[in-house]
Amino acid sequence: MKKISLKKNFGWAFVGNIINAAGQWVMLSALAKICSVEVVGLFGLAMAVSTPIVSFTNLQLSLVYVTDVNDQYKFSEYLALRLLTIIFAFILVLSVGIYNEYKLYVIMLIAFWCLAQCVVSLKDFYQGVMQRYERMDISSHSKTLQSVLSVISFVGFLYFTKELLWSIIAVLLVRVFVLVFVDIRYAKKLLLYHSKCNSVRFLPEYDFSRQIALLKLTIPLGIVIGMVSLNANMPRYQLEKYHDEAALGYFTALSSFIVIGNMLVLAISQSLAPRLAVYYKENIKAFGKTLVKMFFMGLTIGLLGIVVSGTIGDKLLAVFFTQDYAKYHNVLVMVMLAATPYYISSFLNNGLMAARRLSIQVPLNLLSLLTVWLAGYLYIPKYGQMGAALAIFCGAMVTMIGTIFLNIVEYRKKIIVEGVLCI
Repeated sequence: MKKISLKKNFGWAFVGNIINAAGQWVMLSALAKICSVEVVGLFGLAMAVSTPIVSFTNLQLSLVYVTDVNDQYKFSEYLALRLLTIIFAFILVLSVGIYNEYKLYVIMLIAFWCLAQCVVSLKDFYQGVMQRYERMDISSHSKTLQSVLSVISFVGFLYFTKELLWSIIAVLLVRVFVLVFVDIRYAKKLLLYHSKCNSVRFLPEYDFSRQIALLKLTIPLGIVIGMVSLNANMPRYQLEKYHDEAALGYFTALSSFIVIGNMLVLAISQSLAPRLAVYYKENIKAFGKTLVKMFFMGLTIGLLGIVVSGTIGDKLLAVFFTQDYAKYHNVLVMVMLAATPYYISSFLNNGLMAARRLSIQVPLNLLSLLTVWLAGYLYIPKYGQMGAALAIFCGAMVTMIGTIFLNIVEYRKKIIVEGVLCI
């Protein structure tokens, strides 16, 4: 239960996230090969409806818990809020499906996929314990187990039943199994080992005055991550509106390539986030140098994606999906171009988290969301999937520029304050 080195934490986080991304990719690839592109579109619709809502109610509690170096709130208080938000998320997603008058089958797809995402939301919080105490090896083992079992169950049910709903239910059950027998179990052990007292409260502790105070702290983050997710999914709504489920199916497959680079970004961020918070508190120059390095990491990952998609994108689409998808390889290049500023802003967002500059991100992401919507309105009806990729690029550029500016402002402010204190 002792902490391991930063190098090992990064290595394990990288392996776990890459395997997790590969598992999601294999499931989507199997869906494209076994079922029609319209079914892929339905799966994309289920993700587009549930993901922004679950992301919003997630409130980034895990990252707030990890960077809570002053122990402002207890683990049990964080857990209580997470459980309440999960219930709210499911009710809200179900209401959206009913309000839009989707067919019963589509509503069931959305509901069960939402439940599967809610389990991941709870799992993410327990893995925050592993991140906080720098044991990403345990987190990696959990993600690997979940990914392997999810792929086996999803592809197996899809192959024998040709039914997407049963495959989603199988994934849900796998995620519950790994949550109970791996994540919760090891999170408890870590909390007990690192506790400053002889006992730790593992169950949720409901003190609504504390939950409301924590909600006030984290709701800007919920709005931000919800907007980020809505940014990514807004073009999907517009594709379904202006075109059809087949167009949405093709774009769902193309945009899945963003996940690969994002897993690398996440692995590095998870390893650096706890120390970045300490740097901001104790060594502002190290904080600034780390952010510069993270900027170039995001740029490098994005450029690599552009080069790969530009040279062998059509071959990758044909292998992982079908030959029909390969004709959209030029859209894939645009998707990876849009991913580059997204990766950079994802990295630099950790700086604002460490500085506890939460509410300032809301207007920035609102501006980005409006940009995506406007670009989608202008480009998607005429250019289809290419217009959707252009819309994502426009929104990502706004977010990146704004995040860079806010980090510079925060860094200079901290430098000035420390200079005054030293006089």
